[in-house]
Amino acid sequence: MPPGQFVRIRNGRAVTERFWRFSPASRIRYKTDAEYEEHFRFVFRQSVQRRLRSDSPILGELSGGLDSSSIVCMADDILAKEGAETPRLDTLSYYDKTEPSGDDWTYFHKVEAQRGRAGIHIDSSRLGTSPDSLACTEFCPLPGGLGFGQTLDTERADAVRSGGYRAVLSGIGGDEFTGGVPDPRAHLADLIVQFKFISLAKQLMAWSLVKRRPWIHLLWRSAIDVVPASLGQYFAKEAKIEPWIQRDFAQRTGLALRQMDVAEHFGLWLPTRRSYIGGVLTMANNLAKHTHSTDPLDEVRYPFLDQDFLEFILSIPAEQMLRPGERRSLMRRALTGIVPQEILSRRTKQVAQRTPMLILEKSWNELQTIFQTPLSSRLGFIHDARMLKTINDTRAGKDTAMVRVLWTISLEYWLRDLAARGLLASLGATALPLQQRQVPISA
Repeated sequence: MPPGQFVRIRNGRAVTERFWRFSPASRIRYKTDAEYEEHFRFVFRQSVQRRLRSDSPILGELSGGLDSSSIVCMADDILAKEGAETPRLDTLSYYDKTEPSGDDWTYFHKVEAQRGRAGIHIDSSRLGTSPDSLACTEFCPLPGGLGFGQTLDTERADAVRSGGYRAVLSGIGGDEFTGGVPDPRAHLADLIVQFKFISLAKQLMAWSLVKRRPWIHLLWRSAIDVVPASLGQYFAKEAKIEPWIQRDFAQRTGLALRQMDVAEHFGLWLPTRRSYIGGVLTMANNLAKHTHSTDPLDEVRYPFLDQDFLEFILSIPAEQMLRPGERRSLMRRALTGIVPQEILSRRTKQVAQRTPMLILEKSWNELQTIFQTPLSSRLGFIHDARMLKTINDTRAGKDTAMVRVLWTISLEYWLRDLAARGLLASLGATALPLQQRQVPISA
C-alpha cells in the first residue's frame, strides 16, 4: 500500500485512492508582507499545537537549526500562553564538535538558554569510530540505512524510555518546504511560463550576484524545469546516472526520470508547485520506509508536514518563501520575537561530511571484500570495480555523490541478508561468509 493512500473495495473491485489531493485552484494573495507573516504564524502555531496532545511528556528534537528551534520555541510559547495537554516539553540534541562545519551545538544552547533549562545531549561524533558493523541484525523488507548508528539509536531509546516520552517532535520537512535550499530554478521557471520576462530579467540579475554564476547558466537550468521531465532528464544534473550503475539496468527501470520527477503532479502546472508536491510525495515515500534499528518506543510527529501548513505553502507566491540573499525569507520574518535572533540570522548550515568518510575508512577492508563479488553486480545493477573505486574516492575526500554511494552500499548488504535467509536462494546464499549475511534496512 503506497503511503498516504487507502484501498476502496466495491463490487469485487479494489481501487487505490489518496487521502488528500492539493487543489490546483488554491490561491492565497495578500497586499503586504505582514499579512503573509501573520498567516504563516497562525498555520505553524496550529500545526505545533496539534502535536502537543499527549498525557505524557513530549520530547522535541533540537539540532540548533532553524526548523527544530522554531518548533521548540513555538511549543514553549503555546505552553506559556495557552497551555496544552502534555505536562512538559523536553529537548534532545545530537552534536558533533569534530565536523569542520559542525557549529549546531553552539546554537541549540541559545534555545536552551531562552528556555531556562538544558536538554538531553548525545555526542554523535562517535559514529565515525563506532564498533558497530555496517550491517544491521534485524530483517526489513526494503533496503535503506546502514547499521553503524545502532549505538546512538540505543542511547536515544534509553532516553525516551527513562523520560516516559510517548511522542517526539521532528523538524523534518522544514528544509524542503520553507525555502531551506536556496535554489531559485523553480521560481525563475514560474516567471518563464507566466511570460513575466521583465521580472525574470530582474530576478536573474539578482540571483546571478547572489549565486556568483552567469545569468545565462541560471536561465538554462530554469528552462529545464519548464520542459516535460521526459525531455529534461537528458539535461538535468539530478537525472545523471552514476558511473557505477549498469546502463541497461538504468534504461530498463527509467532511473534517470525517477531521480528527477514523481509520477503525480495533481494537475499543477507552475514549476514551484510541481516541485513542492514532488517533495511531499517523496517525503511520504521515504518516511513510510523508515524503521529504527531498535524497537520503536515513541510516535514521531512532524509539524512541517501538517496538511493545513502545506496547503498554505503551496498557495502563496514563491517569492514569499525565497528571495535573493534571503533564504527562508517568510519563515525568518514571521518568527521574529519567538525564535532567538541569533538563530533567525544564522547563515551557516551544518553538513555532516567527515563522519561518513570516517565510517567508510573504518570499514574499508570489509567493503573491499564485499565488492569484489557483490550480489548487486551479479544481478546486473552495478559495476563492481567502478563502485569500489568510487567508495575509495569518497573515503579519500574526493567529490562524489556520497548519499548515492551509501545507498548502493546498503543495497548490497540488504541483498546479502536476503540471500542468507534463503530469499535469494538461486544466488547461493551458503557461499556468503557469515559476517556478510546481515543487512541494514531503514529509510
